Amino acid sequence: MAGEWGPALGNALLCAVSLRAALRTRQVNCGSAAGFLLQALAAAEALVAPRPPATAAAAATATPGAWACAVLAPPLLAFGFHWLNGDRATANLLLAAAVAAAAAGGRLAEEARVLAARSAAALAAGGLLVLAALTGSGGGALGGLLLGAGGLLWGLPPGALPLCPPAVARPWLLAAAGWALQRALGAQHRAWR
Repeated sequence: MAGEWGPALGNALLCAVSLRAALRTRQVNCGSAAGFLLQALAAAEALVAPRPPATAAAAATATPGAWACAVLAPPLLAFGFHWLNGDRATANLLLAAAVAAAAAGGRLAEEARVLAARSAAALAAGGLLVLAALTGSGGGALGGLLLGAGGLLWGLPPGALPLCPPAVARPWLLAAAGWALQRALGAQHRAWR
């Protein structure tokens, strides 16, 4: 029973947190708001989608919304932090790499798509952690860690984690990351005004 309701509750929470974050950050940075909106749409799609595919690679590429969220959302979330701190080169580089990976997604094998999704999350989380260390943003550091942890769970098979299946843990981690990143982005915006 918990195996059926766990992912649904996590995706519902991720959808609600991401929608709220998108609305709150749209005036701060449209790139981050778009990243939150992509996460909300992918979580909503996961709520109405049938049971996930049996293999991890098939689950990672099951729907276009899941692919767009995995490759585009993390760099878009990091984009706002880099942009607000004047690091426009890194912001644009992250976004350009994510768009290129998403455009090439149709030509990649399923395992390569999983690797691309994990890489996008790792690059975005790494950039957020470095920027948080330079600016002293505890919320940005927490959000970066949670975003990276959620990204590493992308495409793992159901039995990979002993205590909690990745399909259950991932939306909860991303919801917590979204909450922390939205608060940190708002705090940075207020500090720079």
